[in-house]
Amino acid sequence: MEYQQLVKSAFGVNCQIRVSDDVLCGEFKYQEQDFALCGVVNQASLDNAMSVRLAQFVLEVVKNQPERPICIIVDTAGQKVSHNAELLGLNSYFAHLIACFNLARAKGHKIFALVYGKALGGAFIATALNADYLFALDEAQIAVMWLDAMARVTKVPVAKLQELSKTSAIFAPGAENYVRLGALEAVISAAEFMPRVSELLNSELDIHHWRTNGLQRGGRTLAATIVEHILAQ
Repeated sequence: MEYQQLVKSAFGVNCQIRVSDDVLCGEFKYQEQDFALCGVVNQASLDNAMSVRLAQFVLEVVKNQPERPICIIVDTAGQKVSHNAELLGLNSYFAHLIACFNLARAKGHKIFALVYGKALGGAFIATALNADYLFALDEAQIAVMWLDAMARVTKVPVAKLQELSKTSAIFAPGAENYVRLGALEAVISAAEFMPRVSELLNSELDIHHWRTNGLQRGGRTLAATIVEHILAQ
């Protein structure tokens, strides 16, 4: 799905957006509530300059629209793979972007994300995974790392990882496995996104939902227990 169609289907024809170098920024109104909108489109690889542009947008929302909810849409092939990006410290740019999302959350901004295309690698971590609640379309391709890449890094044979992924969602890419892990709230249609967001805004958000969901769905059977044990110490 192209971002123009996604924006129209999810946020309505009156949504105001601007796109520069595959970074989308804008705003819209839903049921008399104003929302900020940002994201990465066109399966672009997130680089240093794009990260700064997204971070600047988030900071401007925090400064000028107190507690306005923020929606993130994502279609990214991952982090920019280039010698120049790495020399400039791409990881620190991602860290800055994540810090800006965390600042927004601390200042009372609720954050929601929708993966409508690809969401891969560090770009996925620096954007959509920072949302309070994350959703995805059925056609979304989600992975921090594909199994063949994981095999190269860990030196574990692909066949072994494929076998492990049948019983452990932690080893497996794909939206359905992120639902099991609790990181992804649900796989939905574009038209369902804002009704789900509105429902969550009108309820008390649970910042720990990812670990309870992961336990209940069988994707992270130990995380909730370990976290509770640590918090109790």
